Amino acid sequence: MRQYHQQGGIGIAPFARTSFVRGAPAVLFFIGFHVAPCYAESLTLLDAIRLNLRNNADIQLQEKQVDSSAAVLQQASGQFDTVISLKGGRNVDNSPVSQYDATQYATVAPNLTQIKSNTNTYLTEADVPLRNGMVVSSNIGVTTNYGTVTDLQRQAPQNAGTVNFSIRVPLAKGRGDIAASGEVAAGHELEAAQKTLRFTISQGVLNTLSSYWTVQANEKNLQIARASEAGIRQMLEENRKLVAADEMAAADIHLLRANLLEKTANRIAAEQSLLEAKQRLGMLLGMGQSQLASMAVEPEFIAALNDASRLKSELARLIDTAMQARPDLLAARLHQKSAKIMTEQTRDALKPQIDLVLNAGYAGLSEGGSAYDGLTRNRAKPNIGATISYQWPVKNNVAQGRYKQQIASYESATIQIGELERSISFSVEAALANVVSLSRQLQESQEVADLYQVVAKNELLKYRLGSSTMLNVLSANDHLLSARQNRISSLFNLLNAQAQLKHQTMSLFAGDGQGQLINIERLLSIP
Repeated sequence: MRQYHQQGGIGIAPFARTSFVRGAPAVLFFIGFHVAPCYAESLTLLDAIRLNLRNNADIQLQEKQVDSSAAVLQQASGQFDTVISLKGGRNVDNSPVSQYDATQYATVAPNLTQIKSNTNTYLTEADVPLRNGMVVSSNIGVTTNYGTVTDLQRQAPQNAGTVNFSIRVPLAKGRGDIAASGEVAAGHELEAAQKTLRFTISQGVLNTLSSYWTVQANEKNLQIARASEAGIRQMLEENRKLVAADEMAAADIHLLRANLLEKTANRIAAEQSLLEAKQRLGMLLGMGQSQLASMAVEPEFIAALNDASRLKSELARLIDTAMQARPDLLAARLHQKSAKIMTEQTRDALKPQIDLVLNAGYAGLSEGGSAYDGLTRNRAKPNIGATISYQWPVKNNVAQGRYKQQIASYESATIQIGELERSISFSVEAALANVVSLSRQLQESQEVADLYQVVAKNELLKYRLGSSTMLNVLSANDHLLSARQNRISSLFNLLNAQAQLKHQTMSLFAGDGQGQLINIERLLSIP
């Protein structure tokens, strides 16, 4: 088992399994391979990504598709495998003696009633299909005959050997690059499956980011709700003391109690939202119920986000980046290329089968000795020959139907590429606009929260001085609570928007030559 350590990231060597340590600022993963989870009482974002890469059913299914495509390529390559055949056998034939044979052998075998013939055969054949359509074949055989006749004639066993070479050359169908077109197309399909796997991984990382940040956002909102509830509860206790000392009207107590009940309801709703968000994250990561119960995401880690206004002028570059890098588009183009190759193959199948077969060889014979002496002794002059064969199905409906079907597949692949390119272009534009808009919203929401912080303090001070009402104080606090929640919403919406833009442009992770590297800095930065 090998591990790669690069700048704190840990990667898995191909076909290796290992565990990750906590606290590493990066994940290095290899397309098509599993990673093992490792998290303790607090689940970091990178831990979540590791778990998703390990347990994501879509990734696992696409890995199986890669395996299946590799198997198809292996099958397509198998048509060029050299085939070697070894044959050996012995036949014993007994024939009744004819009147002619009885007369011929009467002097040496007057009681001959049957003629026995023994034949031993040894044959080696090899067929070597070439990727240009030609097939080279050879065979070496030895046949040994002995029995009643050779015994009566006092002859040694007859060893006849033959050596033949032939080459079949296609003159019409199946010649040239067409012969290997199925293998080439299968190679494109395998590469397309690998590209699709990479896109599936990116989608899995995106979903993990969204679910993880949703849990964090709900935790922040719960903290704010609890703080707001505690603040109103404290204010209620203080005002009760003032009412008891006749320093405050009892009517404000009712207003505070109503507001406290409202804050309690908000806190309960926030707790329920957090529970549901954790359940969605746990389901995404393949966690069990006991793990969900004890799961706590990593505390605040979010760094300062960059200003996205500069990206307005980068739309054309980002779209071009997406067109060059999106694995789903690259996979679609590979499918189209494969379909085009198979279209050429089915068009070629419309041609007649015309083959030229060239033969060369020799024969030998030995009487007695080893059977293989028939290959080396008493050899005759070489044998040569040439044959042309022609085969043509009259209507050729099978080839015609396959050709039409393949044309439809190629045209469908072409249409899908056009639609995908338009979809990517619009998706990148929408994601970019969302990032720019949410970046501005985040800045404004922070300013709003800061201003309402001042307003709430002022209203409380004015109330204590008798120049404001409890209703104004509670209203200012409610505005502050809403502003804080809006800031949290804007922050995590921007994080998700940035992740979506990175996914659209395939920059969620960076290639390092052997794997794909994910780190926090890359996840939080604007493309």
